[in-house]
Amino acid sequence: MGAVLRALGFIAIGALVITVGDALWQSCQSGSWKLVVGQATSSSCVEFWLNRYQTLLAGLAALLAASVTVTAIRHQSQTARVDEAERALNEYAVAILEVMQKYEAVPVALSHETRQDAERRFQALNDATDAPTIRTAMIDSVIGGDQPMIAQFLNCCRFAAASRVNARVERRYSNLVWPLYAALCDGINRRKALLRNGAGVTALYGLSTINPKEVQRAFIEEREPVWDEMRSATP
Repeated sequence: MGAVLRALGFIAIGALVITVGDALWQSCQSGSWKLVVGQATSSSCVEFWLNRYQTLLAGLAALLAASVTVTAIRHQSQTARVDEAERALNEYAVAILEVMQKYEAVPVALSHETRQDAERRFQALNDATDAPTIRTAMIDSVIGGDQPMIAQFLNCCRFAAASRVNARVERRYSNLVWPLYAALCDGINRRKALLRNGAGVTALYGLSTINPKEVQRAFIEEREPVWDEMRSATP
């Protein structure tokens, strides 16, 4: 909307300049400008009009220069915001991958030795799920409506890994780990694609790419989410 208003403003100013310029040119051609200054003058038509409206012309030139400067600063600011958002998304993707790797490294403790190893690896997983980057992702506006799904993914990783430490397999949580990981990665890639295609950062704020209702149904029914259903929130 702002870009449209700016374009209309430039069009209006351009039309005004053309109209006034044409009127002044016609006065020079017809000689009617001499009625304003008087017959006896050594000035030319162009000199007369420039002297008469030099303050106005200077003001218009300053306004044009200011408008160009503001537009350039705004564009630079928007570019910086897009670059920062894409950098953050890349960091979140790495943090989510690290959590997934730590989760996969936790073994099922079938003996005392494997339980010790499982507990050590489970602590590494807990550290990854509590890392500053992943915590920031859960409150960053660029993640939009998928923020709760990051928390859901972390909880599923913790509970599923904890059951492995206790030599059990908790399907209710483990069934959601991989689908949520894949959906979150896909959502991040979609956001990056939007930024690269010219969408502003604010376009990401209300974007949801995961359907929480299907995730909840899958959790209750102890099954994996149906991919097409889970992705039904994608615009």
